[in-house]
Amino acid sequence: MLFSCASLVLLATAANAAFVDYCNQTGFEHIFDRSTRTIVDYRQPVDYGGDSARYKRDFRGGTTWEANTYFTWRFPAPNNRIFLKKWVEDASDTAHNAWIYATSNDNVAYTTVPAGNIAQVASFNNPGSTYWGYDVTITLPRAVTYFRITYPGCPNTIPTCLNYYVPQISHLCAVNTASGETINDRTCYPPTVPVTDPYKPPCGTLVINDYWSIENTFDHVNTMGGTFGEDRTMTYYLNTADENIDVIPNANSYFWEDLRDPATGSTCLDISAYTNFEMTVRAQQGAGFTVQMTTCNGARFNAPLGLTFSATPETKQARIPLSSWASQGADLKSVKQFSFVSWVNPSGGHIIFDNVQLSGNTAACGGTPPPPPPPPGCTAGVTMLSNTAPYPGSYASNEGSPVTVGTNGRFTTFTPTGAGGYYYIAFPACINAASYTHMQLDISGPAGGSVRVGLDWFGTAACTGSRAGVAMSTVTTTATVTTVRIPLSSLTTATNLGRIKSLLLDTFTGTGTFSIDNVAFVTCPATLAAAPAGVSLFSPPSSGVRRPRRK
Repeated sequence: MLFSCASLVLLATAANAAFVDYCNQTGFEHIFDRSTRTIVDYRQPVDYGGDSARYKRDFRGGTTWEANTYFTWRFPAPNNRIFLKKWVEDASDTAHNAWIYATSNDNVAYTTVPAGNIAQVASFNNPGSTYWGYDVTITLPRAVTYFRITYPGCPNTIPTCLNYYVPQISHLCAVNTASGETINDRTCYPPTVPVTDPYKPPCGTLVINDYWSIENTFDHVNTMGGTFGEDRTMTYYLNTADENIDVIPNANSYFWEDLRDPATGSTCLDISAYTNFEMTVRAQQGAGFTVQMTTCNGARFNAPLGLTFSATPETKQARIPLSSWASQGADLKSVKQFSFVSWVNPSGGHIIFDNVQLSGNTAACGGTPPPPPPPPGCTAGVTMLSNTAPYPGSYASNEGSPVTVGTNGRFTTFTPTGAGGYYYIAFPACINAASYTHMQLDISGPAGGSVRVGLDWFGTAACTGSRAGVAMSTVTTTATVTTVRIPLSSLTTATNLGRIKSLLLDTFTGTGTFSIDNVAFVTCPATLAAAPAGVSLFSPPSSGVRRPRRK
């Protein structure tokens, strides 16, 4: 008997079983690994009576092929019995429906499950439909951690292999009988428990879509209640385990997120209280796209994503000032959609994105939002400049040099009006930064521009007398905000770090405005060999340092 998500009645459940259940938003890992030309989508077919994951080959219209097509799951603890509900579109197509099950404990060597260990029983057929459902129970001689399903080969001489929808799974669970767990059609379904979105955005953030709710993403409804989707020109699927969107786009692909006020239902929003558009993106070298804003009168305005990636896939945080669109004439009080267009993807690899949001609404935080957390792997220390406020008791000045200092939301802005501009924040007493490893800041500016950022220190522990030294590091800017991390060891010695007196900025190059915030000392692990997502490292320091005057 088939149970729908809505009508499921629980009689028992395995105590420690691992579940993948596309109805109840629970699971261990929906997908641990997959071959390149595979995608996953989700359907709510009426004749199934419930949700189903559809595992599909994608051969790009016959232009690419993959003989070894597979999906792998990883259990949180070893299990020796596996149950799944398998659906086929044509029961007579035994060639495509003959899955190969295999297991492993190291994700390297896989052992094929013998046919005698597999029990497959037809459990559902809708009269007049070609869809058949099967209950599959697999009994293993030993407990395993990894479970893999491999689909039959699909050589390019078989036309029916093109974009063929391989059999589908609606439920998968696993147990360890040594722990007294049992497994069957009824115990495969875990309890329906209240679930809450685990993503906790910073204060002053409006989340457009964090792709968390499986139920919503089935229906292409974003976190705001608006619609989202793509124009069917890209390989596209929802990662419900990692809660993100994974695509392989074409150059002209189009992905959109409609805005909607959850309280009023209005699809035309005033977003002028926010300062940035943000999203996380995972991609590799050369990949990117344009973020397009559509206002309520139908006008469209483009801004570059502003991220660069290495040859191997890496995750970065994009932060685009809303002023990038406003400066083109976009009315931030009347916005209805953000979309991703003009894709570039020379590697043909996956582009994964998540947590599409607006940030920087200080009024929603009682005036001053807390600074965002330091990049992964580091802990926060002393903050020298945050939300336009210098370190308490400091004296900040450009001393009349040719750089105009202003504010834009949480950012302190610097617009050079000639050569030789500089700015400093002189602390009321020396800061002991010897226990920190990096100086970190959020910065944007003219594309290809630069600014020198540095520190100076006094010669005595009492922080008296004259300045003993200064060192600067040149930071190259992009139009989007980047978190920069400068190793303190590249600036000066541990002894000098114990008596830091000032933060210095000088030598602005490029035409336009520089925006800086969240300048702080942070502590990062010694094993940090490269910058994490969205973080850049700059060293060694520059020479020929300007020494600003002091009041």
